[in-house]
Amino acid sequence: SKIFNRFYQNTVTEKTGFGIGLSIAHEIIKLHHGQIKVDSIEGKGSEFTIILPLGKIHFPQESIIASPGSLPIDPVEKENTDELLKIIDSDSVETILIVEDHEELREYILEVLDANYEIVEAANGKEGLRVALEQVPDLIISDIMMPEMDGMEFCGVLKSSVATSHIPIILLTALTSIDDKLVGYDIGADDYITKPFNEELLLAKVKSLLHNRELIRSKFKVDGLILPRNLALTSTDQEFLEKLTELIEAHLDAQDFGANQLSREMGMSHSVLYKKIKALSGMNMVEFIRDYKLRIAKKLLENQSNSVTEVCYKVGYSDRKYFSKLFKQRFGVPPSSFLKKAE
Repeated sequence: SKIFNRFYQNTVTEKTGFGIGLSIAHEIIKLHHGQIKVDSIEGKGSEFTIILPLGKIHFPQESIIASPGSLPIDPVEKENTDELLKIIDSDSVETILIVEDHEELREYILEVLDANYEIVEAANGKEGLRVALEQVPDLIISDIMMPEMDGMEFCGVLKSSVATSHIPIILLTALTSIDDKLVGYDIGADDYITKPFNEELLLAKVKSLLHNRELIRSKFKVDGLILPRNLALTSTDQEFLEKLTELIEAHLDAQDFGANQLSREMGMSHSVLYKKIKALSGMNMVEFIRDYKLRIAKKLLENQSNSVTEVCYKVGYSDRKYFSKLFKQRFGVPPSSFLKKAE
């Protein structure tokens, strides 16, 4: 397809390299339930064959978005295509980064977790930092005593960075004193496991921390507007969400304000901002902007001092029918129902 060709060409020519380009291309094929075959002849080159099934019967119903038909596409919604070309959402399996210099212990942890999670590895803190910034995993398990960069410094750097401050970190330690653990908690560690450890305890702590992140994401699904300070987040994450929502409100009536402009004004790359918003809210950038605007629209309509058309323009939509369609999809009732309550 044209979308696949554009995405593939853009990916393999960037600094990320050919190997990463193939990896991301493979994610697209996997999302479409397709196959990729490779035939290589040494000295001559490689031939890649991509097979994608026709139709949509192979997709689960919840992943199919109905076409808006003759309704115009809002400029912000159009960015969904551009977003897909830049980032593949492979969040169906949560990713855990294991940072441990002892190879046998690292392999043991991998065996414990591999059945339920996607695992990436690093042999020391310095390598772990590079992998964490590139992959932005859902959770990190790190030893404390490591060469090049120890676990305490590694944890402190990640928790002070906006890109990674939301990632739960479990520290592995042979140190049992309260003072040692307090140091880790002070720099942002989410939990400790003392060596030697029970694998059931490790699994329980991993599940608990990931469940807590899911609870935070679920709060974004409620109807009322959520203030960042009402969420159980670090100060870095609170500041991030406050700046994010302030920018959306500052451009509330702008019809062309979307993911690309938001990433520029946040001073973050498109991919890093996407992963950060996804981790905190469960939504991609386009969905987050749309959802926030619709919630504000609901508040304005509840005040019953604005017509549907006025609210439509105030939150940056130029077409009332399209706005009404999105509003009903989000809240289950058309925006006009609030006007009827006032009569």
